[in-house]
Amino acid sequence: MYTINMASNTGLFIVLIIFCILSIITSTLFTYMCTDGTWDFGNFEGGKCIKWPGGDDDGGSGSGGGGGGGSDTSDQIADDDELLGRADNYSECYDGIAINESKTSFSANDNSAGVRWFWSEADRFSGCQGSITKYRVKISSSLDNHLQQYYYDVLSGFANSFAFKNAPEDWLSGQNIKFKITALTHGDLIVADTVTVELDANESTDDGSLVGVGTPIEFTNMTKVEGSGDPPPPPPDPVNCSGGTWTNVGGCMLDGVEVDPDECGEPCIQKQVLGGADFIPASDGGTCITEKYSAITRKSCEEFELSEQQDCSLGPWTDVILEGGSACNKTCGGGTMEQRRAVLLPTLNGGKACGDTSRTIECNTQDCPVHCVGNWSCGAWSEYTTSKGGCGSTYQTRKKRDCTYIVTRDANPYGNPCPHANDTKKTEDQFVESHKIRCH
Repeated sequence: MYTINMASNTGLFIVLIIFCILSIITSTLFTYMCTDGTWDFGNFEGGKCIKWPGGDDDGGSGSGGGGGGGSDTSDQIADDDELLGRADNYSECYDGIAINESKTSFSANDNSAGVRWFWSEADRFSGCQGSITKYRVKISSSLDNHLQQYYYDVLSGFANSFAFKNAPEDWLSGQNIKFKITALTHGDLIVADTVTVELDANESTDDGSLVGVGTPIEFTNMTKVEGSGDPPPPPPDPVNCSGGTWTNVGGCMLDGVEVDPDECGEPCIQKQVLGGADFIPASDGGTCITEKYSAITRKSCEEFELSEQQDCSLGPWTDVILEGGSACNKTCGGGTMEQRRAVLLPTLNGGKACGDTSRTIECNTQDCPVHCVGNWSCGAWSEYTTSKGGCGSTYQTRKKRDCTYIVTRDANPYGNPCPHANDTKKTEDQFVESHKIRCH
Protein backbone atom coordinates (compact mmCIF):
# COMPACT_ATOMS: atom_id res chain seq x y z
CA MET A 1 0.00 0.00 0.00
CA TYR A 2 1.40 3.49 -1.06
CA THR A 3 1.55 6.08 1.74
CA ILE A 4 1.97 9.90 1.15
CA ASN A 5 4.47 11.65 3.45
CA MET A 6 2.93 15.12 3.92
CA ALA A 7 5.91 16.61 5.78
CA SER A 8 8.31 15.72 2.94
CA ASN A 9 5.99 17.13 0.21
CA THR A 10 5.41 20.38 2.12
CA GLY A 11 9.17 21.05 2.28
CA LEU A 12 9.55 20.39 -1.45
CA PHE A 13 6.66 22.79 -2.20
CA ILE A 14 8.29 25.58 -0.13
CA VAL A 15 11.62 25.10 -1.97
CA LEU A 16 9.82 25.41 -5.35
CA ILE A 17 8.04 28.61 -4.24
CA ILE A 18 11.37 30.19 -3.13
CA PHE A 19 13.03 29.19 -6.45
CA CYS A 20 10.22 30.84 -8.49
CA ILE A 21 10.47 34.07 -6.49
CA LEU A 22 14.25 34.23 -6.98
CA SER A 23 13.83 33.59 -10.72
CA ILE A 24 11.37 36.49 -11.06
CA ILE A 25 13.67 38.86 -9.16
CA THR A 26 16.72 37.82 -11.23
CA SER A 27 14.83 38.23 -14.55
CA THR A 28 13.63 41.69 -13.51
CA LEU A 29 17.14 42.90 -12.57
CA PHE A 30 18.60 41.39 -15.75
CA THR A 31 16.07 43.27 -17.91
CA TYR A 32 16.64 46.55 -16.04
CA MET A 33 20.44 46.40 -16.33
CA CYS A 34 20.76 45.13 -19.93
CA THR A 35 18.49 47.92 -21.25
CA ASP A 36 20.38 50.56 -19.25
CA GLY A 37 17.31 51.19 -17.05
CA THR A 38 14.91 51.85 -19.98
CA TRP A 39 12.84 48.57 -19.72
CA ASP A 40 12.86 48.68 -23.57
CA PHE A 41 14.08 45.43 -25.16
CA GLY A 42 14.88 47.43 -28.30
CA ASN A 43 17.68 49.01 -26.23
CA PHE A 44 19.05 45.61 -25.11
CA GLU A 45 22.89 45.37 -25.23
CA GLY A 46 24.97 42.61 -23.72
CA GLY A 47 27.72 45.05 -22.74
CA LYS A 48 25.30 46.89 -20.42
CA CYS A 49 24.54 43.78 -18.34
CA ILE A 50 27.79 44.09 -16.39
CA LYS A 51 27.20 47.60 -15.00
CA TRP A 52 24.45 49.41 -13.14
CA PRO A 53 22.35 51.78 -15.34
CA GLY A 54 23.49 55.42 -15.19
CA GLY A 55 27.06 54.46 -14.22
CA ASP A 56 30.22 56.04 -15.59
CA ASP A 57 30.96 53.37 -18.22
CA ASP A 58 28.69 54.48 -21.06
CA GLY A 59 31.66 55.51 -23.20
CA GLY A 60 34.20 53.04 -24.46
CA SER A 61 36.18 52.11 -27.45
CA GLY A 62 35.05 50.23 -30.49
CA SER A 63 35.28 49.97 -34.24
CA GLY A 64 33.55 52.09 -36.87
CA GLY A 65 31.65 50.78 -39.83
CA GLY A 66 31.44 51.98 -43.42
CA GLY A 67 34.95 52.29 -44.81
CA GLY A 68 36.34 50.84 -41.58
CA GLY A 69 36.98 52.78 -38.38
CA GLY A 70 37.78 52.58 -34.71
CA SER A 71 37.97 54.74 -31.63
CA ASP A 72 40.50 55.73 -29.03
CA THR A 73 39.72 57.07 -25.55
CA SER A 74 43.31 57.36 -24.35
CA ASP A 75 43.22 61.11 -25.03
CA GLN A 76 39.56 61.88 -24.25
CA ILE A 77 40.62 64.91 -22.21
CA ALA A 78 42.96 66.52 -24.75
CA ASP A 79 43.31 69.71 -26.77
CA ASP A 80 40.11 71.69 -26.13
CA ASP A 81 39.35 69.85 -22.85
CA GLU A 82 42.45 71.37 -21.26
CA LEU A 83 42.12 74.84 -22.80
CA LEU A 84 38.37 75.53 -22.57
CA GLY A 85 36.05 75.77 -19.55
CA ARG A 86 33.32 73.26 -18.74
CA ALA A 87 29.57 73.70 -18.96
CA ASP A 88 27.33 73.54 -15.87
CA ASN A 89 26.01 70.12 -16.91
CA TYR A 90 29.47 68.69 -17.69
CA SER A 91 29.43 66.31 -14.70
CA GLU A 92 26.26 64.65 -16.05
CA CYS A 93 27.18 64.70 -19.78
CA TYR A 94 30.98 64.33 -19.96
CA ASP A 95 30.89 60.64 -21.02
CA GLY A 96 27.61 60.65 -22.94
CA ILE A 97 28.92 60.20 -26.50
CA ALA A 98 28.77 56.44 -27.20
CA ILE A 99 32.08 55.84 -28.93
CA ASN A 100 31.46 52.14 -29.50
CA GLU A 101 28.61 53.02 -31.87
CA SER A 102 30.65 55.43 -34.04
CA LYS A 103 30.82 54.84 -37.80
CA THR A 104 33.35 55.94 -40.42
CA SER A 105 33.48 55.86 -44.21
CA PHE A 106 35.88 56.95 -46.93
CA SER A 107 36.16 57.05 -50.73
CA ALA A 108 39.40 57.16 -52.72
CA ASN A 109 37.51 58.41 -55.79
CA ASP A 110 37.34 61.98 -54.48
CA ASN A 111 39.60 61.67 -51.39
CA SER A 112 36.63 61.96 -49.03
CA ALA A 113 35.94 60.60 -45.55
CA GLY A 114 33.36 61.02 -42.81
CA VAL A 115 32.37 60.05 -39.29
CA ARG A 116 29.11 59.54 -37.38
CA TRP A 117 28.74 59.65 -33.58
CA PHE A 118 25.86 58.82 -31.24
CA TRP A 119 24.79 59.75 -27.72
CA SER A 120 24.01 57.08 -25.18
CA GLU A 121 20.28 56.51 -24.72
CA ALA A 122 20.55 56.36 -20.93
CA ASP A 123 18.07 58.66 -19.13
CA ARG A 124 20.75 60.83 -17.50
CA PHE A 125 21.93 62.07 -20.92
CA SER A 126 18.47 63.11 -22.16
CA GLY A 127 19.06 66.86 -21.62
CA CYS A 128 22.67 67.06 -22.76
CA GLN A 129 22.20 67.72 -26.48
CA GLY A 130 19.85 70.64 -25.82
CA SER A 131 22.74 72.64 -24.32
CA ILE A 132 25.10 71.97 -27.27
CA THR A 133 25.49 74.66 -29.94
CA LYS A 134 28.18 73.05 -32.09
CA TYR A 135 30.56 70.13 -32.44
CA ARG A 136 34.20 70.97 -33.13
CA VAL A 137 35.70 68.23 -35.32
CA LYS A 138 39.50 68.06 -35.66
CA ILE A 139 41.16 65.78 -38.21
CA SER A 140 44.75 64.64 -38.71
CA SER A 141 46.61 62.06 -40.84
CA SER A 142 49.36 59.54 -40.22
CA LEU A 143 51.06 61.03 -43.33
CA ASP A 144 52.79 63.46 -40.92
CA ASN A 145 52.33 61.38 -37.72
CA HIS A 146 49.14 63.36 -36.87
CA LEU A 147 51.18 66.49 -36.13
CA GLN A 148 49.25 68.90 -38.38
CA GLN A 149 45.54 69.26 -37.49
CA TYR A 150 42.57 70.94 -39.19
CA TYR A 151 39.18 71.72 -37.63
CA TYR A 152 35.61 72.56 -38.64
CA ASP A 153 32.66 73.61 -36.44
CA VAL A 154 29.43 71.69 -37.16
CA LEU A 155 26.79 74.22 -36.06
CA SER A 156 24.01 72.09 -34.60
CA GLY A 157 23.49 70.68 -31.12
CA PHE A 158 21.71 67.65 -32.58
CA ALA A 159 24.21 66.98 -35.38
CA ASN A 160 25.76 63.52 -35.45
CA SER A 161 28.03 63.48 -38.51
CA PHE A 162 30.77 65.26 -40.46
CA ALA A 163 32.50 64.58 -43.79
CA PHE A 164 35.08 66.23 -46.08
CA LYS A 165 36.22 65.69 -49.68
CA ASN A 166 39.12 66.53 -52.02
CA ALA A 167 41.81 66.03 -49.37
CA PRO A 168 45.46 66.62 -50.49
CA GLU A 169 47.11 63.85 -52.48
CA ASP A 170 48.29 60.90 -50.30
CA TRP A 171 46.73 62.56 -47.18
CA LEU A 172 43.84 60.05 -46.96
CA SER A 173 44.33 56.87 -49.03
CA GLY A 174 46.58 54.37 -47.30
CA GLN A 175 46.71 56.43 -44.09
CA ASN A 176 45.27 56.37 -40.57
CA ILE A 177 42.88 59.31 -40.05
CA LYS A 178 41.83 60.61 -36.60
CA PHE A 179 38.56 62.48 -35.98
CA LYS A 180 38.48 64.34 -32.62
CA ILE A 181 34.92 65.42 -31.70
CA THR A 182 34.19 67.94 -28.91
CA ALA A 183 30.66 69.07 -27.89
CA LEU A 184 30.55 72.82 -27.05
CA THR A 185 28.04 75.41 -25.85
CA HIS A 186 27.50 78.82 -27.46
CA GLY A 187 30.26 80.22 -25.23
CA ASP A 188 32.69 77.40 -26.17
CA LEU A 189 32.26 75.57 -22.86
CA ILE A 190 32.74 71.80 -22.98
CA VAL A 191 29.60 69.70 -22.53
CA ALA A 192 31.20 66.30 -23.21
CA ASP A 193 34.80 65.12 -23.32
CA THR A 194 36.61 64.94 -26.64
CA VAL A 195 36.31 61.51 -28.25
CA THR A 196 38.69 60.21 -30.91
CA VAL A 197 37.42 58.00 -33.74
CA GLU A 198 39.98 56.46 -36.10
CA LEU A 199 39.63 55.53 -39.77
CA ASP A 200 42.28 53.15 -41.14
CA ALA A 201 42.19 53.71 -44.90
CA ASN A 202 45.22 51.43 -45.27
CA GLU A 203 43.57 48.21 -44.10
CA SER A 204 39.93 49.04 -44.82
CA THR A 205 38.15 48.50 -48.12
CA ASP A 206 37.19 51.66 -50.00
CA ASP A 207 33.38 51.42 -50.14
CA GLY A 208 33.17 54.28 -52.65
CA SER A 209 30.47 56.13 -50.70
CA LEU A 210 29.77 58.28 -47.66
CA VAL A 211 26.34 56.92 -46.83
CA GLY A 212 24.93 58.31 -43.60
CA VAL A 213 27.56 60.97 -42.87
CA GLY A 214 25.96 63.92 -44.66
CA THR A 215 27.22 66.13 -47.49
CA PRO A 216 31.03 66.47 -47.46
CA ILE A 217 32.59 69.94 -47.26
CA GLU A 218 35.65 70.93 -49.29
CA PHE A 219 38.87 70.15 -47.41
CA THR A 220 40.05 73.71 -48.16
CA ASN A 221 37.15 75.05 -46.06
CA MET A 222 38.70 73.59 -42.91
CA THR A 223 40.85 75.76 -40.63
CA LYS A 224 44.47 74.85 -39.98
CA VAL A 225 45.30 74.58 -36.26
CA GLU A 226 48.17 76.99 -35.65
CA GLY A 227 51.18 75.64 -33.77
CA SER A 228 50.66 72.04 -34.90
CA GLY A 229 52.66 70.11 -37.45
CA ASP A 230 56.31 69.62 -38.40
CA PRO A 231 58.72 72.32 -39.65
CA PRO A 232 58.30 73.11 -43.38
CA PRO A 233 59.33 70.24 -45.65
CA PRO A 234 62.79 70.44 -47.24
CA PRO A 235 62.98 72.28 -50.57
CA PRO A 236 62.66 70.08 -53.64
CA ASP A 237 65.75 69.02 -55.55
CA PRO A 238 66.82 71.45 -58.29
CA VAL A 239 65.50 70.65 -61.76
CA ASN A 240 67.46 71.74 -64.84
CA CYS A 241 65.70 72.96 -67.96
CA SER A 242 64.86 70.52 -70.70
CA GLY A 243 63.44 70.37 -74.21
CA GLY A 244 63.35 73.35 -76.52
CA THR A 245 65.00 74.16 -79.86
CA TRP A 246 68.03 76.31 -80.66
CA THR A 247 67.17 79.14 -83.07
CA ASN A 248 69.30 81.92 -84.60
CA VAL A 249 68.90 85.48 -83.30
CA GLY A 250 70.17 88.31 -85.50
CA GLY A 251 72.74 87.92 -88.27
CA CYS A 252 76.10 86.21 -88.46
CA MET A 253 78.64 88.78 -87.24
CA LEU A 254 82.25 89.37 -88.31
CA ASP A 255 84.19 92.14 -86.57
CA GLY A 256 80.90 93.77 -85.48
CA VAL A 257 79.45 93.71 -89.00
CA GLU A 258 76.66 91.40 -90.17
CA VAL A 259 77.74 89.24 -93.13
CA ASP A 260 76.03 86.66 -95.29
CA PRO A 261 77.07 83.18 -94.13
CA ASP A 262 76.39 81.82 -97.63
CA GLU A 263 79.00 84.09 -99.19
CA CYS A 264 82.71 83.38 -99.21
CA GLY A 265 84.89 84.85 -96.55
CA GLU A 266 86.13 84.40 -93.04
CA PRO A 267 84.05 82.52 -90.40
CA CYS A 268 81.34 84.57 -88.67
CA ILE A 269 79.72 84.26 -85.23
CA GLN A 270 76.00 83.40 -84.93
CA LYS A 271 74.03 83.94 -81.68
CA GLN A 272 71.47 81.25 -80.82
CA VAL A 273 68.79 81.05 -78.09
CA LEU A 274 66.97 78.05 -76.62
CA GLY A 275 63.15 78.13 -76.56
CA GLY A 276 59.98 76.86 -78.17
CA ALA A 277 56.67 75.31 -77.13
CA ASP A 278 58.34 72.20 -75.65
CA PHE A 279 60.90 74.18 -73.62
CA ILE A 280 60.65 73.54 -69.84
CA PRO A 281 62.48 76.19 -67.75
CA ALA A 282 64.70 75.30 -64.81
CA SER A 283 63.05 75.27 -61.37
CA ASP A 284 63.96 75.09 -57.67
CA GLY A 285 67.49 76.39 -58.24
CA GLY A 286 68.27 74.32 -61.34
CA THR A 287 70.60 75.56 -64.07
CA CYS A 288 69.94 76.36 -67.70
CA ILE A 289 71.97 77.74 -70.62
CA THR A 290 69.58 79.55 -72.94
CA GLU A 291 72.01 81.25 -75.31
CA LYS A 292 75.25 80.38 -77.05
CA TYR A 293 77.49 81.56 -79.91
CA SER A 294 78.46 79.27 -82.79
CA ALA A 295 81.16 79.81 -85.42
CA ILE A 296 79.84 79.54 -88.97
CA THR A 297 82.48 78.46 -91.50
CA ARG A 298 81.98 80.10 -94.87
CA LYS A 299 83.43 78.94 -98.20
CA SER A 300 86.80 80.36 -99.21
CA CYS A 301 87.17 82.91 -101.95
CA GLU A 302 89.75 82.06 -104.61
CA GLU A 303 90.84 85.63 -104.89
CA PHE A 304 91.13 85.97 -101.10
CA GLU A 305 94.77 85.62 -100.07
CA LEU A 306 96.66 86.95 -97.14
CA SER A 307 100.24 87.86 -97.68
CA GLU A 308 100.71 88.96 -94.08
CA GLN A 309 101.14 86.72 -91.05
CA GLN A 310 97.84 85.81 -89.29
CA ASP A 311 97.51 84.47 -85.78
CA CYS A 312 94.84 81.96 -84.88
CA SER A 313 91.68 83.50 -83.41
CA LEU A 314 89.43 81.44 -81.19
CA GLY A 315 85.85 82.08 -80.06
CA PRO A 316 84.62 82.03 -76.44
CA TRP A 317 84.26 78.81 -74.49
CA THR A 318 80.71 77.42 -74.60
CA ASP A 319 79.26 74.58 -72.51
CA VAL A 320 78.26 71.31 -74.14
CA ILE A 321 74.66 70.69 -73.13
CA LEU A 322 73.90 67.11 -72.13
CA GLU A 323 70.61 65.29 -72.62
CA GLY A 324 68.15 66.77 -70.12
CA GLY A 325 69.36 70.36 -70.54
CA SER A 326 72.30 70.43 -68.08
CA ALA A 327 75.99 70.91 -68.88
CA CYS A 328 77.27 69.26 -65.66
CA ASN A 329 76.93 65.50 -65.31
CA LYS A 330 76.16 65.74 -61.55
CA THR A 331 74.04 68.06 -59.42
CA CYS A 332 76.36 67.78 -56.39
CA GLY A 333 79.37 65.90 -55.05
CA GLY A 334 81.75 66.96 -57.84
CA GLY A 335 80.91 66.62 -61.52
CA THR A 336 82.55 67.49 -64.81
CA MET A 337 81.46 69.39 -67.88
CA GLU A 338 82.88 69.78 -71.41
CA GLN A 339 83.44 73.14 -73.08
CA ARG A 340 84.30 73.91 -76.69
CA ARG A 341 85.34 76.95 -78.71
CA ALA A 342 85.41 77.58 -82.44
CA VAL A 343 88.34 78.67 -84.63
CA LEU A 344 87.40 82.11 -85.85
CA LEU A 345 90.58 82.73 -87.86
CA PRO A 346 93.04 79.99 -88.80
CA THR A 347 96.81 80.34 -88.50
CA LEU A 348 98.37 81.67 -91.72
CA ASN A 349 101.88 82.40 -92.85
CA GLY A 350 103.52 81.28 -89.61
CA GLY A 351 101.17 83.06 -87.27
CA LYS A 352 100.37 81.97 -83.72
CA ALA A 353 98.94 78.46 -83.61
CA CYS A 354 95.48 77.70 -82.22
CA GLY A 355 95.16 76.35 -78.68
CA ASP A 356 92.80 73.62 -77.49
CA THR A 357 89.28 73.83 -78.84
CA SER A 358 87.79 71.57 -76.14
CA ARG A 359 88.36 71.09 -72.42
CA THR A 360 86.83 69.40 -69.35
CA ILE A 361 86.35 71.36 -66.14
CA GLU A 362 84.90 70.62 -62.69
CA CYS A 363 81.36 71.66 -61.75
CA ASN A 364 78.87 71.35 -58.84
CA THR A 365 81.69 70.56 -56.41
CA GLN A 366 79.55 71.18 -53.30
CA ASP A 367 78.69 68.19 -51.08
CA CYS A 368 75.38 66.40 -51.62
CA PRO A 369 72.83 66.97 -48.84
CA VAL A 370 72.70 64.52 -45.90
CA HIS A 371 69.46 64.85 -43.93
CA CYS A 372 69.24 64.37 -40.17
CA VAL A 373 67.55 61.22 -38.87
CA GLY A 374 66.09 61.11 -35.37
CA ASN A 375 63.09 59.93 -33.34
CA TRP A 376 61.56 59.97 -29.85
CA SER A 377 62.44 57.10 -27.50
CA CYS A 378 59.99 56.77 -24.61
CA GLY A 379 60.01 54.80 -21.37
CA ALA A 380 57.18 52.88 -19.74
CA TRP A 381 53.90 54.51 -18.66
CA SER A 382 53.27 55.10 -14.95
CA GLU A 383 49.84 55.89 -13.55
CA TYR A 384 48.93 58.54 -10.94
CA THR A 385 45.77 60.21 -9.65
CA THR A 386 44.86 63.87 -9.42
CA SER A 387 43.85 65.50 -6.16
CA LYS A 388 40.72 64.09 -4.60
CA GLY A 389 38.01 66.42 -3.33
CA GLY A 390 35.15 65.81 -1.00
CA CYS A 391 31.82 64.06 -1.43
CA GLY A 392 30.45 64.32 -4.99
CA SER A 393 33.73 65.53 -6.53
CA THR A 394 35.49 63.93 -9.46
CA TYR A 395 39.16 63.03 -9.77
CA GLN A 396 41.15 61.35 -12.54
CA THR A 397 43.54 58.54 -13.12
CA ARG A 398 46.23 59.63 -15.63
CA LYS A 399 49.46 58.18 -16.94
CA LYS A 400 52.77 59.73 -17.95
CA ARG A 401 56.10 58.73 -19.39
CA ASP A 402 59.47 60.37 -20.11
CA CYS A 403 60.80 60.56 -23.68
CA THR A 404 64.22 61.43 -25.14
CA TYR A 405 64.88 62.52 -28.72
CA ILE A 406 67.69 60.40 -30.20
CA VAL A 407 69.58 61.61 -33.29
CA THR A 408 70.93 58.63 -35.22
CA ARG A 409 72.38 60.62 -38.12
CA ASP A 410 73.48 64.27 -38.16
CA ALA A 411 72.75 66.51 -41.13
CA ASN A 412 75.55 68.12 -43.11
CA PRO A 413 75.42 71.86 -43.98
CA TYR A 414 73.34 71.09 -47.08
CA GLY A 415 70.82 68.71 -45.44
CA ASN A 416 67.72 69.24 -43.35
CA PRO A 417 68.30 69.38 -39.57
CA CYS A 418 66.23 67.36 -37.09
CA PRO A 419 63.29 69.19 -35.47
CA HIS A 420 64.85 68.59 -32.02
CA ALA A 421 68.39 68.51 -30.67
CA ASN A 422 69.85 65.20 -29.57
CA ASP A 423 68.94 64.23 -25.97
CA THR A 424 65.98 66.65 -25.89
CA LYS A 425 63.60 65.62 -23.09
CA LYS A 426 59.82 65.72 -22.83
CA THR A 427 57.11 64.17 -20.68
CA GLU A 428 53.89 62.79 -22.19
CA ASP A 429 50.77 62.86 -20.03
CA GLN A 430 47.46 61.18 -20.96
CA PHE A 431 44.04 60.67 -19.44
CA VAL A 432 43.06 57.13 -18.35
CA GLU A 433 39.69 57.39 -16.57
CA SER A 434 37.58 59.53 -14.25
CA HIS A 435 36.26 58.61 -10.78
CA LYS A 436 33.46 60.16 -8.81
CA ILE A 437 33.45 60.06 -5.01
CA ARG A 438 30.02 58.96 -3.95
CA CYS A 439 28.24 60.39 -0.96
CA HIS A 440 26.96 57.86 1.59
